[in-house]
Amino acid sequence: MRRMELTARRAVGGGVVLVVVAVVALSFAADLGSARPEPVPFDETVERGLSAEHSQIADERGVSVPKTEVFYSQYRYVVGYVGVEQAVAALREPGHEQQFGYPLTVYVSDYSGADPRCSGDGLLRVDVFPDWVPADRAHYVVGSDARVPGGTPVVPFAERADAARFVDACGGSVVGWDGLQSRSFDIDRASAVRSQVEPRHEWADSQVQAARERADRPVSVVVGRDEPTLAAAVEAAPANTTVRVPPGTYDGDVTIDKPLTVAGSGTRLRGTAPDRSSRCRPTTWRSST
Repeated sequence: MRRMELTARRAVGGGVVLVVVAVVALSFAADLGSARPEPVPFDETVERGLSAEHSQIADERGVSVPKTEVFYSQYRYVVGYVGVEQAVAALREPGHEQQFGYPLTVYVSDYSGADPRCSGDGLLRVDVFPDWVPADRAHYVVGSDARVPGGTPVVPFAERADAARFVDACGGSVVGWDGLQSRSFDIDRASAVRSQVEPRHEWADSQVQAARERADRPVSVVVGRDEPTLAAAVEAAPANTTVRVPPGTYDGDVTIDKPLTVAGSGTRLRGTAPDRSSRCRPTTWRSST
């Protein structure tokens, strides 16, 4: 179960659409009535695998981490694994089937058409967000020179020719789903954590510095004093400044298309979200772009 109070989605042209809601969102429940249920948005799965910090580091650096979704016979929700090898290792765990049931359907990230590469710093990067492919139909590149936070990834492809091209560029070999099951994935979590200490420190330092810079932006517009609404204040505020929101209730659906900080304390921000009830409650918040 996750509580979502403020989400920011980047729009075309560098803008940001803020949808401010206070709702409770459950993890996605599996539709077990169909022979092969469709993949679901990964952020609606019950996630396992790499830590949230690793995922954040990957996102910040533009690194693509292959993912897996598993629909289990005895588990209501879809389980999402960050890392194909994490899923394979989990499926082998003693007592795993007794806990979750047998896997009804397994999907993996499809890097065919995503233009994956490992040049330069060796990190796995793409130009297009990978789609999904059934795990038993995919071709997997193992032992390549590509890297993600936590180690060397298993990179899946729907088309064997695409997997072969990736091997030509980044090394490794191609195996099928059955071949992947027979491989050993002894995940040394302690070693993985140690290898990420320095990158995580660098990432944390950069986040702190960026937050300090945003916090130091001068206040240019105060809602209710200089402009009547939050949307009008955002539009009027110069770039790289702060919009101050005093206590009160405001429409939270705002588009921000410039570097700006919106900050308030004791405010009620009310927004909309598809197929969810809108609620609002007092909160102290700061959103920066």
